[in-house]
Amino acid sequence: MAHHMWQHLSIFFLAFGPAINAFHLCRPVISIDACHLRDANNNILPVSYAIVDEETTHSWSWFLYQFRHFVAQDRQLSVISD
Repeated sequence: MAHHMWQHLSIFFLAFGPAINAFHLCRPVISIDACHLRDANNNILPVSYAIVDEETTHSWSWFLYQFRHFVAQDRQLSVISD
């Protein structure tokens, strides 16, 4: 049954409330796609995750839209990516 469920899941976004709240206390910089930005204490704050069927321009656009809407909201951001 679980295998059948995964066949229909092609895209998924997850962001936990406490991580979103903590993000709003941090500098307005995000790093995406295995590009890790660390603070002075060598810490990383994982804010959101996505599961997609394939890495495409469309899936990245979808993820960034979800991030903007649910996490960043009206906040201006700098984005770092590899």
